Amino acid sequence: MNTKRNSVSQLSVMILLTIITQLFILMKNSIVASKFGISTELDAFNFANSTGGFVYSFIGAGISTILMPNLADESKKKSTNIFITIIYIMAFLILLIMFIFKRV
Repeated sequence: MNTKRNSVSQLSVMILLTIITQLFILMKNSIVASKFGISTELDAFNFANSTGGFVYSFIGAGISTILMPNLADESKKKSTNIFITIIYIMAFLILLIMFIFKRV
């Protein structure tokens, strides 16, 4: 019964954090739209923000689903280190590619 209550409270906190995050995103978008209006620059700004958020959300999702459960298991230390290395190298390469082509 205690684990069920713990799961419900964790789910409630996740829902609350998601709602708060979405409210802040809405406020940011409203402020940016009021300052810049509708333009190609604003479209480029939104594309860059959504691309960066998309790429780095994989890191967050990977850490919470793969890394955290395996941190306590000492026998999986090597695979955990390989996972961290690969995911950060991929994110860094995507960041580098975006940086190189930012003026195109």
